[in-house]
Amino acid sequence: MTTTDLIARLQRMLRTRGGRPQKKWLGDGINEPVEVSEILTALETLQRERDEAVADKKRLDAIADESWELRCFTIPSYADDADVGWRVIQHHMQAPHERVVAEVFRDDPRAAIDAAIKSGSEG
Repeated sequence: MTTTDLIARLQRMLRTRGGRPQKKWLGDGINEPVEVSEILTALETLQRERDEAVADKKRLDAIADESWELRCFTIPSYADDADVGWRVIQHHMQAPHERVVAEVFRDDPRAAIDAAIKSGSEG
């Protein structure tokens, strides 16, 4: 059974009857029982974290596969302050050796990598 299947099963267990949510408990009678909704919340959190980790793995794999470098740069704002942007640089044997594949003008390195992945799939 996958995590998604388990989440769906727990959601079915919690369906309301007569407009009121049903409290369902799991336990073995020795340890304190745990409300099903608590287990469901924990599983949904784990599923989200797993999905984020899988997306980050794809980003790191793209960096390695494409010989990319992730580089931050400053974006002058006002007075003596500056914001941060991110560029994805690809390395080549022939000039120009460093080529900008993607850049974002905000402090979000994941967005820069995602933009580089998207530009690679379009090209």
